[in-house]
Amino acid sequence: MTDDATEAQNPSTPVVYHVTPPLYPPIAGARAREKGVDDNLMTDFVDMNNPEGFGVVMNLEELMTWVVSRDYGIA
Repeated sequence: MTDDATEAQNPSTPVVYHVTPPLYPPIAGARAREKGVDDNLMTDFVDMNNPEGFGVVMNLEELMTWVVSRDYGIA
């Protein structure tokens, strides 16, 4: 028996869903749709080295500074 990571690396492994996939198409944001991308999860959200992805990659210190600088309206 193999784990999920090993199965994902082997393209000949049949796809086995743990949960039935939804009936609606993958969600893609406006910028992805403009580029003609149907599913941008792996290329834009998971790939931390993609300079044209979405959001900002931060190290822990940058993240903590960003979190502390936010005003969440909590008194």
